[in-house]
Amino acid sequence: MIALDGEMSKNDSGNLTPVVAVILDWFDGPVEGILQFVEDGSCWHFKLFAERVSSDDLDDRVFALSRVDADQLKAVLAEFDEGQTPLVWPFGSGERSAAAKVSVKRVIASAESPILLVRSQNLSRVDAFWWMVPAAGEATTS
Repeated sequence: MIALDGEMSKNDSGNLTPVVAVILDWFDGPVEGILQFVEDGSCWHFKLFAERVSSDDLDDRVFALSRVDADQLKAVLAEFDEGQTPLVWPFGSGERSAAAKVSVKRVIASAESPILLVRSQNLSRVDAFWWMVPAAGEATTS
């Protein structure tokens, strides 16, 4: 098992299995949302950071990931789960959608600054990853 808090070698990326829990934006694949890694249960807000468009295959995408509180995500999923995985925005309609939006924004607001970049075509697997280096003078949160 890979612990994302520990050291990972460059060969470990093939062993990371993301499961997308919430999709907030979509364009030819997920653009923003929340995912969880199977290996350690850690939860992350993801957002498209860079993209190389391909006319022959899925685009190569790099996502910036920020850690989020797993308990908050579990609460959102428990409240709004309708047997659909992942939850795709908007959830339901009217008041239910507004309540979900508040809950999801709360989870994202708890996110740290991005600390991990992952390359993946559609977030069904991680092809490569890079830990982000803090700018000079910034504190690290490890």
